Amino acid sequence: MSDTTSARKPRVAILEDEAAMCALLRRILDLDYEVVMMASGSELMEALKHEHIDLALLDILLPGENGIEIAKSIRARSRIPIVLLSGLSASETVVAGLNIGANDYITKPFDPEILKARIANALRMGNIKQKQSPEPRVIQVNGCTIDPWKRAIETAAGKSIRVTEMEVQLFSILCNNSPNIVTRDELSKSLIGKKWQPEVRALDVHISHLRTKLQKVGFPKHQIICHRGVGYSMQLTAPTK
Repeated sequence: MSDTTSARKPRVAILEDEAAMCALLRRILDLDYEVVMMASGSELMEALKHEHIDLALLDILLPGENGIEIAKSIRARSRIPIVLLSGLSASETVVAGLNIGANDYITKPFDPEILKARIANALRMGNIKQKQSPEPRVIQVNGCTIDPWKRAIETAAGKSIRVTEMEVQLFSILCNNSPNIVTRDELSKSLIGKKWQPEVRALDVHISHLRTKLQKVGFPKHQIICHRGVGYSMQLTAPTK
């Protein structure tokens, strides 16, 4: 059996309340994807915790639920591709969906081939982003935990402070490479996808903010060491109690 034949089908979770539309979507996608029908946003969110899902296809107008809000909840926990499906074509609705992190927006009625092409493209772009920036993991080091989903640094002593997604990534990169130096170019490519530019001070600003927050939960002032003209390193020292 060839690798192509034996490869796992991408798993697509669908949240749609109309039975006829559910049947149509299953017929269109069943050949190329493992289709999983979800009954509610809460069921989908629970599935994301325990199951592997490659893409979420969400109707916007759901009884008692809003597909855009569900997409927002998904994006707070996962980077899986999200495709919104709706009979609403107003530009403000489309913009709202894309602004909260959806990868695409398809209006009903749709051409089945276009739907399949849009889903395939969202999966392809999602795979590229995943390789460039893997899903963040909870980091535990020296009695300190940084949770990317809560976006918080928490110490064993019970201290906690909120951090941004960029600060989570910085902390993770520097910890994983400690005590080695991570160059400015390497940090910049990991965080924003391009080489560091001396005239742009964004990296230094993020480092400064992260340093300040680490100090507030008890880390030493020079937890993050600047190597002038080269980059930064993280000295793994436990926070004070």
